[in-house]
Amino acid sequence: MSVLGTDSIMAQLGVEPPYLLLDRIELDGDRARGVKLLSISEAFFTGHFPEQPIMPGVLQVEAMTQLATVAWRQDSAVSDYVIMQSVRKVKFRRPVVPGDLLHLEVTLSDATSTGLTVVASARVGEEVTCEAQFTLATVADPAVDLAPRQLIAARAAEVPVLQEGALDTEEIQSFIPHRYPFLLIDRVEGWHQPEEDGMPEMVAVKNLTATEPNLVRHPSGRCWLSNCFQLEVAAQAGCAYALSRPENRGKLAYFMSIEDCTFNRPLIPGDRMYVVMSLRTIRQRFGQALGKVYVGEDLVSVTNVKFALTE
Repeated sequence: MSVLGTDSIMAQLGVEPPYLLLDRIELDGDRARGVKLLSISEAFFTGHFPEQPIMPGVLQVEAMTQLATVAWRQDSAVSDYVIMQSVRKVKFRRPVVPGDLLHLEVTLSDATSTGLTVVASARVGEEVTCEAQFTLATVADPAVDLAPRQLIAARAAEVPVLQEGALDTEEIQSFIPHRYPFLLIDRVEGWHQPEEDGMPEMVAVKNLTATEPNLVRHPSGRCWLSNCFQLEVAAQAGCAYALSRPENRGKLAYFMSIEDCTFNRPLIPGDRMYVVMSLRTIRQRFGQALGKVYVGEDLVSVTNVKFALTE
């Protein structure tokens, strides 16, 4: 077994604070353990949430992804361009707050030089905070897949043009508690009811720019958005819609689970993300939503999430 500190972890991940989410790692074959010490000085606590600091659930998944990536890359045949490819199931069990010591563990299986399956868990003390199953893959051709295809991509025909319910950044913040640096949607274009018996649908926008603090930065100069943050963008879009409804004003929305998600390609600076959220169910305390993220004409991810509404 070997123990790695932050210098080795940063060198293998291309991720820097505030989104380096591991302080130490212990490697043991196809298993790895890591720790993250949570301090109120973490930048993300400022925006999630100012009056009730909670580690975003997606960052628990990102920490698991970082741990699995380092463990996988001990195989010298594995490329240093690693991305999350899919999520099979994620359950959030308990909030993680300042002062917590987060223990993470991953088990790797079906590993090749281009992909593998990960079963992961996180806990504080004896309490499980998150459980996840996901897959990682290497970028097939970084020179192509991490390069811009055009100056600005045309909007996909599948993204509806909406006229009702638009929200700017200030209005979004009047409904959801997320704040900079963890407010990850820039605008809500609007919402509509597609048909009499259909579920409400809304469109949000996230502009991905080179100054984002959550980019993975490769020594070559290439950079991309960790796919875990696409999950958060979709979740915040869904929350903005759910909490803007009159019956939900003043409530909070929490991630309960990610039922499944597939990522079709990585996102890079200069990409304009259109998030189309369809609320499949929304009852008194619980909701389920399907989020599709488009960049230009490409469907880059599809996410199915469940959330809870609380007072």
